[in-house]
Amino acid sequence: VRVPFPMRDCPPHSIVDQDAGSKVWERRRCPGQYSEAPGLEPIMEGRRRRRRRRRSRGDPEGRQSTEDVVSDTTLLFMIRNATDPSEADEIANTVQQGRPELLEQLKARALELAFHPVGCRVVQQCLDDLPAAEWEEVVSQFRGQSRSMATNRHANFVMQRVVQRHAGIVAELVPHALDLCRHVYGCRVVQRVVEAQPSGWRQLVAVLVARADELIVDGYGHFVMEHILAHHPQFRDAVC
Repeated sequence: VRVPFPMRDCPPHSIVDQDAGSKVWERRRCPGQYSEAPGLEPIMEGRRRRRRRRRSRGDPEGRQSTEDVVSDTTLLFMIRNATDPSEADEIANTVQQGRPELLEQLKARALELAFHPVGCRVVQQCLDDLPAAEWEEVVSQFRGQSRSMATNRHANFVMQRVVQRHAGIVAELVPHALDLCRHVYGCRVVQRVVEAQPSGWRQLVAVLVARADELIVDGYGHFVMEHILAHHPQFRDAVC
């Protein structure tokens, strides 16, 4: 198969079409060394990759099976194929309105979705509207992962919502309070704890007040200390 392309350096075995004034490549004899127009290679490689993936799922012809079509309706597929973060609202509405199978997927994979740029928005909106029992089921996945979520550029937004209502997660953050205050994303989570005052907030604030002299000169820690003084003036003497 001969595919024309603009004049460029061409292998010796290429054919020059004098009439068209362009060079073309012909399929090489060596296996795997065929060549095409340069712009088509990424497209062809994508097609080959998808074909291999479908074959690995049990379709020897590389055609999309019925199972693949069904999997295209999963929550992960919807999120991974979202082209704009604003689509998260539409996905969250779909999850909450008459799609119980999507809600089950959310409850099962909330931790994975929290680290996704679109998935974190879906989790946030669903957490705002879920009943208490289902809310606890989702948040239970975050136990043991609170520090990594608080310092992640996407998951920290989910953690900011969780710490306002879940005392167990706040207790996990207390040993890491100083490190979080000095972190660009972690300091936001600590500020939400100071604002919401969930159970256990006093233990966290006590750790910070004890090291106030270090935090007030830190690039991010001073935001937390200002937040403490604004919402809890009773700590002013201890800080100043």
